[in-house]
Amino acid sequence: KEINDVFCVLKYPCRYTAINSINPSVNGGVFFWYLLLFFMVMCYFWSRKCHSMKVAVVGAPGMVGQIMLDCLSQRSFPVSALIPVASEQSVGQVVRFNNRDWPIVSPATALEQEPEIALFSAGAAVSEQWAEKFADSGCRVIDNSSFWRMHPEVKLIVPEINAGVLTK
Repeated sequence: KEINDVFCVLKYPCRYTAINSINPSVNGGVFFWYLLLFFMVMCYFWSRKCHSMKVAVVGAPGMVGQIMLDCLSQRSFPVSALIPVASEQSVGQVVRFNNRDWPIVSPATALEQEPEIALFSAGAAVSEQWAEKFADSGCRVIDNSSFWRMHPEVKLIVPEINAGVLTK
């Protein structure tokens, strides 16, 4: 099965950047785009002088959220505080990350905790409602939904074609 989906939205001071992968299965299977997502987070991390960060994972109890957490853990991403975020039905449950249980909170509660990075994997409706609020609070938002794909103010990045735009 081919995956053709916008999977990242990064907010820089004045704009969003959406990243689209045409067919990640060509370059190493379905997890190619997860690895690229991780690379984007690492680039941001290195630009922040190598300190631990508060990271929110919106959709943490879901399958994609769990894989994001696994990638962060396997690569020893410096998370000072994990903020697992999900719908009201999941609030109070826990997710396991780096041998520790972290309580799931609502998006509003996560905003109050001021994460530096938010990874969204909860669908277009959640991204539409919350991604911009997180970004407006100063958080860098990386979104795995299709919501921003055709947004007129979002620069679309296709890694196989114009990934170099991210360094400008």
